This record gives sequence, structure tokens and C-alpha cells, in this order.
Amino acid sequence: MYFNATSNMLKIWMLVVIGVIAFYETMKHLARLAIKQRLRQSMMLLFSTALFSNYYSWWVYINYWNDDFYSQWYHQLFFSVTELISTAWVVHLADKKNAITHRKAFGIAAIALLHIMAGGWDQFFVNVVRGEGHAHQVRIFK
Repeated sequence: MYFNATSNMLKIWMLVVIGVIAFYETMKHLARLAIKQRLRQSMMLLFSTALFSNYYSWWVYINYWNDDFYSQWYHQLFFSVTELISTAWVVHLADKKNAITHRKAFGIAAIALLHIMAGGWDQFFVNVVRGEGHAHQVRIFK
């Protein structure tokens, strides 16, 4: 049996452990709120829609470290950090005891809008319209 023992593998294992513990603790917190009748359903729905983007970010770092591929590292880091901030606000607001303020709601919406604009810029405008993407990204205009 072969076990990869590089520094990148240590980073991957640490990320897996931290990710699993964070997910477990978040779900435990939300379950407690539900049992105590303090779970705000709208925030639970919003949290459930953010699960994939958080999972995707987590998986991307595993792939980056595994493949030694870092060309999108800082771009992904921006998306990951802002997504975690947004998710933390959503989990905080899932408790009915925490008031939904304009500042928190705007913060969540602003991050979502920023992600849409940034993703649209680099995935559509730069890659497709300007033709700077790979062949599979610009094929529709050729």
C-alpha cells in the first residue's frame, strides 16, 4: 500500500479534518436551533443553497494542492473567504434571537452580487467575448 507523505498531503488532511468538523458543528448548531424552535426558516433555506459553493471551494483547494496547480489560487481564495463570511452571517441570522439588520442583509446580498459580477467578468467576458479562454470556453463564437 502506498501513502503519499508530502507537505501538500498534510495540508489536504488538515483541510479535510477542519472542513468536516466545521460542517458538523454548523449542522449541530442549526439542529439545536430547530429543536428550540428558534431556527429562522428563510436563513436555513439560504444556508442550504450555499452548501454547494462552500463544498466546491473546499474541494478546489484539495485539487490545487494535489495537482500543484496554483494559477487560480488567489482568485479562488477571494471567493472562498467572502463565501465563508457570507455563510457565517447566514448561520448567525438563522437564530431568531439575532435581529436581521440592514447591514447584515446588505453584506450577504453584496457578496452574492460581487460573486455574480466577478464570475461573469472572468468566465464570460474575458474567456468568451474577448476570446482569451481555452478552446472549450470560446468555441461558441468560432
